[in-house]
Amino acid sequence: MPASREPPRSALHAAGDDIDDGGPNETWLDGRRVLWQQPSMPPPPEGYPVIMLLHGTVQHADAWFTGHDAWSTAQASFTRAALERGMLVVAPESRRPLPWGPRAWDAFAATVNTSLDLPLFRDIFTWLETLPVNRSALYCAGFSSGAFMASRLARTFPAQFAAVVVHSGADAAALRLTWLGPILDCTKPLRFPEGYPPTMVIHGRHDRVTPATCGVNLYGELQRHGFAARLLLTEGGHIWQAAHNGEILDWLTAAG
Repeated sequence: MPASREPPRSALHAAGDDIDDGGPNETWLDGRRVLWQQPSMPPPPEGYPVIMLLHGTVQHADAWFTGHDAWSTAQASFTRAALERGMLVVAPESRRPLPWGPRAWDAFAATVNTSLDLPLFRDIFTWLETLPVNRSALYCAGFSSGAFMASRLARTFPAQFAAVVVHSGADAAALRLTWLGPILDCTKPLRFPEGYPPTMVIHGRHDRVTPATCGVNLYGELQRHGFAARLLLTEGGHIWQAAHNGEILDWLTAAG
């Protein structure tokens, strides 16, 4: 794992330190910021299950812990629910993959060597070994840009994840980067690597950012190829569906 660039000691809790239940801990991996928090209850013998949360476009990792707007309020409620279920929460922060435009995940690149973000997750897998976690119970949930990245992670590291959630996004292969910006093609047939993890697709019927047809197509293609999948189509828009937090967590633990 590359050497870490760490902030002042007061801002960082290393594995094994007393955990501040009042907020997330901050770790830096190869110059990248990762927020994480473990439950107040002691870990089970096999270690905590882990859920990795990927923020949306223009957001930071803090969106999963603070409720400064409607979007992050809903997402922070999911973090609290996961902690109450005994999950250790990990929220990395993306680079801005484009020389223009808002902060977002580099879900476009299909290989670790060409991606700005995939190498970070390889480092996170190694770093998790220093924490009291159950690596066979690693889940990932992404919102918006983070949903495309969750799909990219499932494609690149399928054996690492017990299950993933693609929320208000689509398959990473449906996203193409052009000089005009990202282009979506949510109607084409998809192919998936062997061992692709069980996937829950959540989409609002009234999503005006990423059309609901994108989520529906991903679900249909997963079913067509015989992979475990669940579709939750809501009446909402492009926002985390906090009313379904319990349902999401129930499905993850059952699928994994």
